Amino acid sequence: MRCNTLSSWAYAAALIGTLCFFAHSVIAAEHDIYEYGIVIIPEKECVNSAKNLNSIIKKNLPDLENVHNNWHVTLYHGAYKKEDLPKIKAALAALNTKSFDMKFTKFYTTADRWVDWGTEKTELLQRLHENVVKVVSPYHKRPLDRARDVYNLVDLQRKKQIDLYGVPGVMELYNPHMTLFYTYPANSSIQIIPEIIKNDQYENVICTATQIAIGKLGYNGNITEIVDTIELN
Repeated sequence: MRCNTLSSWAYAAALIGTLCFFAHSVIAAEHDIYEYGIVIIPEKECVNSAKNLNSIIKKNLPDLENVHNNWHVTLYHGAYKKEDLPKIKAALAALNTKSFDMKFTKFYTTADRWVDWGTEKTELLQRLHENVVKVVSPYHKRPLDRARDVYNLVDLQRKKQIDLYGVPGVMELYNPHMTLFYTYPANSSIQIIPEIIKNDQYENVICTATQIAIGKLGYNGNITEIVDTIELN
């Protein structure tokens, strides 16, 4: 009986050890995965306009944090292994994207979390987005944190996109824009901003896309740091 008891304890200890090993492996693997944005960087004049608009917004929302961002138009967000970034860059470079113009139109807010500068969805921009998703999504490892957090709140179509691509709002749901201000948690006070910053100077603005960049992603979609770039000729 004593031997059986010892054997049971040994088995339990071995089982616990195995579970701890797998848990440690999962945690280690998760720590090796980071969230990045594949984005378009527009010409300097457009970046300066975004900075100016952001300054106006901040003055009108003094109680909200103005998070750091590198101004961009998103093509695709994903969670990737750092070691896969050279492969991702090579896949993006192989698309051989030429420089092109984007038209920025009206201002609006989204989900009380973002102040956006709408970008006209041309056939060229939609095709570029879809091609980027096709070549980069095979490297994505898990849903974005912010996608996980809203998974049970979104419709079935967006759930399927999170399951497949790690983030909603891609492919047929792609809505190109430049975000001028980010806030989290949601705050309805940003709803006043589109009327405040409305100005003919910033309607139907044409900007040239100069780079595709890979950048470190903040929780709310801001690009905190540019990791690598591909020049568009």
